[in-house]
Amino acid sequence: MSSAHKDLAKKWSVEFVAYRHGTRKVITPQGKYSIEQSIGDSGSFGFLFSSKLGQKKVLIKQQDLEECAYCEASLRELSVLVYLSDPLTRHPNIIHLINAWMVHDSLYLVIPLLDCSLHQYAKGAPVPERERTIICTQIISALRHLHSCGIIHRDLRMENIVMMRDCSSVRLIDFGSSRMAASARQTPGKFVSTFSSRAPECETGHFSKASDVWSFGCLLAQLISGDVLFEREDSVDRLRGSELLQAFRGKATEHEMCLLSRILQWDPRCRISSDDLYEVQHRHIRACKPPGCELSRISYRERSPSSRFAQPPYKYRNLAEMRKNIKKLIGSLKSRTNFRYTTVKFSDAERHSL
Repeated sequence: MSSAHKDLAKKWSVEFVAYRHGTRKVITPQGKYSIEQSIGDSGSFGFLFSSKLGQKKVLIKQQDLEECAYCEASLRELSVLVYLSDPLTRHPNIIHLINAWMVHDSLYLVIPLLDCSLHQYAKGAPVPERERTIICTQIISALRHLHSCGIIHRDLRMENIVMMRDCSSVRLIDFGSSRMAASARQTPGKFVSTFSSRAPECETGHFSKASDVWSFGCLLAQLISGDVLFEREDSVDRLRGSELLQAFRGKATEHEMCLLSRILQWDPRCRISSDDLYEVQHRHIRACKPPGCELSRISYRERSPSSRFAQPPYKYRNLAEMRKNIKKLIGSLKSRTNFRYTTVKFSDAERHSL
């Protein structure tokens, strides 16, 4: 092994980790991370691995940059995470970035590892009222903060919420589909959200902050009943009648019925905003004082972000240009945060040695 290769071996550790379709090569900074196992490959264009950073459990997301669609989603998610990991814009109910590096044609993102997704927690069954209140209050807080930063998530669903099993921490994840909210009310785009939580206006390719609110309503309905609210396209037509909300009588609280009636509005202009949703939820908790739902424990004291999010453009001439922008974005972090971010470029010989 050449001296150059020995130097590389001192800096980087290579592990082959089994996942359900084979094995993946995972390259991490030498001596920093201890890969434990694959926990699925269901994220947006990514492979997920549980790991340890010292005594801290973390999740490493490996994203391929070999195709334009993958590279674009990676750039989109990285730009949002960079912005939301800044001390001035961080929020406890939104996942933050611990570390990031780029090796070969893969981008690695390191984020905190929580116990489970909301989908895994609910297990297709109704969630008790107390837990629903604690969970939804934190999701509403995250959504309000995201919108105040000028970001639309566009794929809010059970699988994109992670949490501790005692409900002490609930966080929004997966920003591969997110967009910057345009100055107009709606932002054109392709279908990205899951049908069961997709707002009616999204069928014409238009998204807005109100679309995220609709998705939250679908999520709340699923927590109440244990069932997906919309399974087929024709089921959305039930919104034009009264049977939709009637189905929740006896299952939802009066407060939840009020929320659903204001959220599941066909016209996005008539839908409650995330700001108003936050105020209504907090007013309810202060007035009713549900057991175990003290705001001091489950709510973050909101503050306005110091600056609105400015996401990179999405139209690039080629794949190389997108990769260049990812490297540029990672490199810019050194002076903005206390985290260590790295980009590395190998020669062909060095590639084969790893």
